Amino acid sequence: LFCALLLPPAAVDVLVAWQGDHLAATGRDLRIVPAENLHVTLAFLGSTPATRAGDVVDALREACAGAKRPVFAAQRYRETRSVAMIALTDEGGRGEAVAERLFDFLEARELYEREQRKWLAHVTVARFRRSRPRLRGRFWTTC
Repeated sequence: LFCALLLPPAAVDVLVAWQGDHLAATGRDLRIVPAENLHVTLAFLGSTPATRAGDVVDALREACAGAKRPVFAAQRYRETRSVAMIALTDEGGRGEAVAERLFDFLEARELYEREQRKWLAHVTVARFRRSRPRLRGRFWTTC
């Protein structure tokens, strides 16, 4: 289970076009994330009992209450050992503020343990089946 922000349809269209232009011909070791699964993850909870879903929804509502809508823009292409992503700028830290509040509300409900690393606004655009192909040097165009 995870909590995420959905992207506007126009942003999804741009990302899908970018995936087609830059990732489609890279080989079988890359699984492109389909349009309907593109999102900005706020918190990854992992396996969570269905009986706690209402608590997760409540925490998400509390975290978003009164928050200004996050505004993101594509910053750069980035890879980890298992995913390809577009790192995003986060205007005014609005997305991070929602994520941090969500972490607090989820931790208070004993549903989440905060990660050591800082939250990173990003959209995962592909997953690597084996080891990363190190595509970063081959291309980057702004989304």
